[in-house]
Amino acid sequence: MPVFQLKETIDADEFDGWCRFMRHYPFDPESMYLVPAALVASTIINAHGGGRDGRPVTIRDLLPERAPPKPEDPKALDEKFRSFFRRLPQSDPSPEPA
Repeated sequence: MPVFQLKETIDADEFDGWCRFMRHYPFDPESMYLVPAALVASTIINAHGGGRDGRPVTIRDLLPERAPPKPEDPKALDEKFRSFFRRLPQSDPSPEPA
């Protein structure tokens, strides 16, 4: 749903409630798909003697590492903003001649 539609249908209190719900019961793709799959896989691995070195495998051992976001080049970021504003309809701020 686009942000402008969301703003028309939900108030700040409801949005805050959804944020709290997401913190307690995350529904992002990693939490919904990867964590349960890693739980099953770690259970099976540990039932068969654990990891390669014989130690138990944890769920985190089986999840991909999240790389920190790369910092953006300030010049590239400025260009993104400029290109966004170039796409907006332009209006002539000068008054109409009478």
